[in-house]
Amino acid sequence: MLKPVDLLVGLKILYNPGWTQLELASRLCISSSQVNSAIKGLLCVNLVVLKNNKPFPIIEAFEEFVLFGVKYCYPVKVGELTIGVPTAYAAKPLAKEITQHSDPIPVWPYINGSARGLALEPLHKNVPKALAEFPDPKLLTCLVLIDALRVGRMREKNL
Repeated sequence: MLKPVDLLVGLKILYNPGWTQLELASRLCISSSQVNSAIKGLLCVNLVVLKNNKPFPIIEAFEEFVLFGVKYCYPVKVGELTIGVPTAYAAKPLAKEITQHSDPIPVWPYINGSARGLALEPLHKNVPKALAEFPDPKLLTCLVLIDALRVGRMREKNL
């Protein structure tokens, strides 16, 4: 069974194929052993293949898993009000499409966050730190959209 960190590593590989395990570990603020374990898990479920001893994504498999499996494998855990980074429908690209209510927005808890809202557990606790230290707009957008699938109502899911 895939762990959330496995999907996180897979998504980073999706946008940065050919990176070494050390590069992936550094940019995701996780250990190289976690990256190694994640790649083994991704290989096991056929989400990546090895080419020249480096993992490359199987894009169609990733798309299918993200669209139809993520919400079941990694259900939402919403916490208390906290400071963090906006996610799901409260972040780009969905923020401009969805009218904000007076309800608190979902945020990844992060001490240096820019918004106050309900804590939404990211795929891995180091996601906000990794994106702050090593900005990756494509990975951020992908994670935000995955959160919209995990927590969103039908409108957000359709968008």
